[in-house]
Amino acid sequence: MSGRLSAKTGDHFNWVYDCGSSSGAKERDDAIRKYRSQLANKPIDLVVLSHFDGDHINGIVA
Repeated sequence: MSGRLSAKTGDHFNWVYDCGSSSGAKERDDAIRKYRSQLANKPIDLVVLSHFDGDHINGIVA
């Protein structure tokens, strides 16, 4: 899950909660690619990993 909080001032706070997938690398990588394009080179301000099972962390490097 990911999202963006926007302030009236125009500032943004981008976050990601877990970053893995059990459905396969292609689906995970497609989702990461889509999120990167939406960020338009803005930083991810917060990443939360709920626990260390592969389906929650296997996209952290990407």
